[in-house]
Amino acid sequence: MITKRGVAIIASVGLLALSYGALQLNRNSVYYSMTKSYVERNLEHIMAEQKARLGISCAGEPLLHFEKSPIILTTYVLNKEGTKPILDKRGRPVKAKMILEANYIPADDSLMFYTSEVSTPGLLDRIVRAVTFSGKTRPVDGTINHELAHRYTDAVCKSLGKKGWALANQSLSEGIALSVEVLMTGNEAESLNEIPPGSIAGYNAVKEIVAGYGRQGIDYIIQNAVPGEDLTQFKERALNDLAMMSGR
Repeated sequence: MITKRGVAIIASVGLLALSYGALQLNRNSVYYSMTKSYVERNLEHIMAEQKARLGISCAGEPLLHFEKSPIILTTYVLNKEGTKPILDKRGRPVKAKMILEANYIPADDSLMFYTSEVSTPGLLDRIVRAVTFSGKTRPVDGTINHELAHRYTDAVCKSLGKKGWALANQSLSEGIALSVEVLMTGNEAESLNEIPPGSIAGYNAVKEIVAGYGRQGIDYIIQNAVPGEDLTQFKERALNDLAMMSGR
């Protein structure tokens, strides 16, 4: 039999649960508004900085979409070369879950930001700090820079008729975007702490190419990378070719 005290406790717990739920909805709405405002206010400036420092740019600005729903992806854990999935003891690919903060959508040339606190607590907590305390915008800028780099890569692939290049060379594609992110923000440690499994190999293969040659280096990677090629050998070949092309 439930006593009056028990009923009171149950009612209190229920009230707390409802209050917490309302608080979470309110926090998500605040984060959504902050994310949208920050991206809209800073996108043009970040695009101009990429063009000035690395020479990469696309025609016009991308569309912007903002979504509150969490996006959780299941991906394979790749080997250190970033070319093959790691297998478990039964010979099955090892999988890992990752939370998507943002992505570039080629179909309508847009950047999509997932702003729910549940889906991207890291990104959104940093946005709150960035908005609240001046001088702490680098992590947020990194996300924008990263997705703009994917946009540029897609534009080059389309101009060269290389449809599907990013999918066939996923490690390099992610490596390019990560290299641009790190170069533009100077925050390698935080960027590397949040990359998808397998992306480190692509990043290590192209970071010197992108840092040393900017747009020319990115264009070279897209034009000359061969799916399945040893990334260390590709890096050496690319640096040698680019040095000769630029007369260094």
